[in-house]
Amino acid sequence: MSKKTYPSSAEAQLSLGFGNDIPTQRLYFAVVPEPEVCERIGELAEALRSEHGLQAVLTGEEVPLIILQHIGDFAGVNARLLGRICQAARKVQRPAFEVCFDYVGSLPGDGRYPFALQCGPGADLLLDLQVDILKAMQPVLGRIRPGLPPHIPMLTDSRQVAEQPVQSMRWLVREFVLLRQFLGQDREELEGIWSLG
Repeated sequence: MSKKTYPSSAEAQLSLGFGNDIPTQRLYFAVVPEPEVCERIGELAEALRSEHGLQAVLTGEEVPLIILQHIGDFAGVNARLLGRICQAARKVQRPAFEVCFDYVGSLPGDGRYPFALQCGPGADLLLDLQVDILKAMQPVLGRIRPGLPPHIPMLTDSRQVAEQPVQSMRWLVREFVLLRQFLGQDREELEGIWSLG
């Protein structure tokens, strides 16, 4: 599985959010695993799809991500708001840390259940990072509801699958990113990247 690269915000055309109020874009913070870990996650997703008869496996064009925190869905992202979000994210100061994703299982859903790779050792440090992001965003966006515990979505299905251990995926988290997802499209753009350490 190849690692997808994201165009920078400087290369992206920013929507000002005028007119249509139907959400077309989503902002969220995430952690991107190291390239060799992404490769192994793709192989694991394929094996689990076959084992459990699940659907919507990650394709070679998608990057496995640790979803840290959704910021919101927007009809368009105002450039000024985006700048304030990025400025607030710079306040998050935390050392780099190691994580180990070593089990899978279905997460809560509404008829479609994400089947996700989940974190054992290091989960508390990912949750601390999530909390720091929420605190940093509060002056800009008000209170944001915490998301699910940090996880890596791999598959989706109408059936729930019980937790099971898998071969560990271990690496050092050195940075987190802000991504803009275009809803209904296979397209994301990198809006910011911040180092830990």
